[in-house]
Amino acid sequence: MRLDPLTQVKDRGEFDKDVGSLLNAARDEKPLSLILLDIDHFKNINDTYGHQMGDSVLKGVAATLDSISSEKGKMIPSWRDRRILSLI
Repeated sequence: MRLDPLTQVKDRGEFDKDVGSLLNAARDEKPLSLILLDIDHFKNINDTYGHQMGDSVLKGVAATLDSISSEKGKMIPSWRDRRILSLI
């Protein structure tokens, strides 16, 4: 299993492998949620406080989503720039 080196959750490739089984669960009428989270003003965080603080923010958001997910690690830590996609 490949993990994102920063957030320690599954990377995009691993997520893509999981999507089929997750969608099958939805067809079987099991609950499925898609969360696309956009971190507003993320560039300002990096510009004002530095990339180390920005990395901390990404780690915290990923850890929070992972902690509420019934299927641990079923997320893309970074969809595009400051966006995080999670299937739970």
